[in-house]
Amino acid sequence: MAQTDQAKYGSTRRPRGASRLLGTVAFALLTLPVSAAPGDDHAAVFVKKAASEAISVLTDPSLATPARRGQFRSIILTHFDASAIARFVVGPYWSKSTPEQQQRFEQTFEGALASIYTERFYDYDGESLQIKGTRPGTPGVTVVQTTIDTPTGTKSYDVEWMVAGEPGRERLIDVVIDGVSTSKTTQQDYASVLRVSNGGLDALTSALKSKGN
Repeated sequence: MAQTDQAKYGSTRRPRGASRLLGTVAFALLTLPVSAAPGDDHAAVFVKKAASEAISVLTDPSLATPARRGQFRSIILTHFDASAIARFVVGPYWSKSTPEQQQRFEQTFEGALASIYTERFYDYDGESLQIKGTRPGTPGVTVVQTTIDTPTGTKSYDVEWMVAGEPGRERLIDVVIDGVSTSKTTQQDYASVLRVSNGGLDALTSALKSKGN
């Protein structure tokens, strides 16, 4: 398999600066009181809570780097619906796979998902974030709408958090920055190896494993 293909598994294509931006979101959310969510919408409060848990790990001086990264990955997997995202990123190839292939891919994809979001959220600065409100997304999904301004105020980003599940059972299924979906771009990245392997899910599973996911 070409090195150029292997290099992108588990990655997403995104606008310049988006990776650094996502790395600051947890900090920005932590600085907001929960009441900043209009009407205390449960999805907005969930996003706030998830970010608070993440930042408590990132700022814990007692944790060595390996332990900090490990705990941070665990938080990602707690708050993201890895199973639902796995089915989405595979797209139509999911139904062409056996239950055993699906299970192997889901287990491996958890590591890939944790790597994707750990890369983006692990570092942060002091950008300011404002929760603008929520709106209905696709059936069963609430979109938490936020705006992030850089410290100098020269740039503003629209960041949307896709939250699925009833109160108390919420999970994130996507993060969208200025209209660019992390889940959709991951799907696009994975589509190339699935096409080359004629939809073989095992080939994608092996590629992810080769990257240590």
